[in-house]
Amino acid sequence: MLFNNNIHLDSISSTNNFLLSLRKNNIFSEGLYVTTDFQENGKGQMNNSWESEKKNNLLISILIEPKISINNIFDINRFVCLSIFDLLKLYDINALIKWPNDIIINNRKIAGILIENIFSNNIISHSVIGIGLNINQAKFLQYSPPATSMFLELINNFHTHQIKQQLLDIIEVRYKKLKIGYSDLNEYNNNLYLLEKSFRFMSNNKQFYGRIKTTLDNGTLVIYDESNGVEREFLNSELKYIF
Repeated sequence: MLFNNNIHLDSISSTNNFLLSLRKNNIFSEGLYVTTDFQENGKGQMNNSWESEKKNNLLISILIEPKISINNIFDINRFVCLSIFDLLKLYDINALIKWPNDIIINNRKIAGILIENIFSNNIISHSVIGIGLNINQAKFLQYSPPATSMFLELINNFHTHQIKQQLLDIIEVRYKKLKIGYSDLNEYNNNLYLLEKSFRFMSNNKQFYGRIKTTLDNGTLVIYDESNGVEREFLNSELKYIF
């Protein structure tokens, strides 16, 4: 069992920040993970915040040492997204992956991922994988897209510890596949949110309607721009979904 070294905190500003603060400590090695009942300053992609009621959800940061080329950085995003996808499937929840790394159910967000990498000579030496998964929370503030939870989807309370262990087991399986060169690109692309559906996006402060076609191996998103009749490629910071 790879993930067998846990630090649990009642409350912390951010599990990712706490884990990264241990970089000069001997404990900072693959298999360490940090959990908390409450994050005072939970963060998501592009400086967004992450809301979570105390003890109602899974807030976890996991440390791995992938030792892969910086050119394969999006491999980490993919296997983590698909791990959460696999977990929800165990509970008959049909989820989709909103590029690059949110998990969506019925146009509502149930999980977000924030991955922070450490590099050495163009090699990813360490990755801190932060995951927020909504489990038992029943009410949320207004977001775009709206938030949901396993409770809201199935009207059932769950044991957070059990779900945490299931997720860690699934992540370990997919991580081992990554280490031996397995490509999950097709899996990721086949389960993309809004795949081949017309939707409104924004890039460079200009809105347009387009259809998601695929992602490339490096994580670039390919969208068919319906206004101009051409395919366009985007990196994460270059595109916004307009809900």
